[in-house]
Amino acid sequence: MLQDFYRGREWLQRDEAIRSGAMAAQNIMLAAEELGYHTSPMIGFDLDQVGDLIRLPENHVIVMMLAIGKGAESAKPRGGQLKLEEVVVSDRF
Repeated sequence: MLQDFYRGREWLQRDEAIRSGAMAAQNIMLAAEELGYHTSPMIGFDLDQVGDLIRLPENHVIVMMLAIGKGAESAKPRGGQLKLEEVVVSDRF
């Protein structure tokens, strides 16, 4: 049944790969943090160059990269939290 659901819908196959990859990455990050490591998802890298470097097959997609390790120094303080009404939307889009 699922093969028929995804067949011919490449956009849906890609969306599902990204969803599944993101959930896997979150679990990896949670497990690493539990083991005492620091983690961070990474953006801003050249997807094509990384794909070439790891010889990524044409029918695969890079969802994200994760940095996992021990911090060399403490994180800098955050700039503050946004007001709740700026980030929460109720009963509308």
